[in-house]
Order: sequence, then structure tokens, then C-alpha cells
Amino acid sequence: MEGCEEILTAVCKISSKVQYMSLAGIPINTKIALIATDIAKLRQFNLIHGGIFSSKDILGIQRVGPLTCV
Repeated sequence: MEGCEEILTAVCKISSKVQYMSLAGIPINTKIALIATDIAKLRQFNLIHGGIFSSKDILGIQRVGPLTCV
């Protein structure tokens, strides 16, 4: 997701005029979706993507299941 985050960081700048970004067919994580939502709160912006998947690390919070011994 680093590439998507870097692109959105550039799009987030005040000088950016990007209003539409297509990542059609590319799944994103919730962190990327949150960044896009924050941009849309500031100005007209729409991100098209291939769905949101849940990852173990969302916004710095590790979600891990219980350990099991086999």
C-alpha cells in the first residue's frame, strides 16, 4: 500500500487539482480509504478502487488472533 499512500500524499497537497483518481481493480486497505475520505472532506475528490480489505495493521493498531499450540 506504500505506492497508493505516496500518491494520495501528493494529491492531498493544497496545490493539487486532482479531483478523481481511479485504482479500479486494485484493493486498498482501510488506511488508504481514510486518507481519501480526509481529502474529500477538504475539497472535491473521488477515489475509485477495487474494494477494501482488512489488514492486521490498521492505523498502527495490530490486530492479532490468539496464539494456538499444535
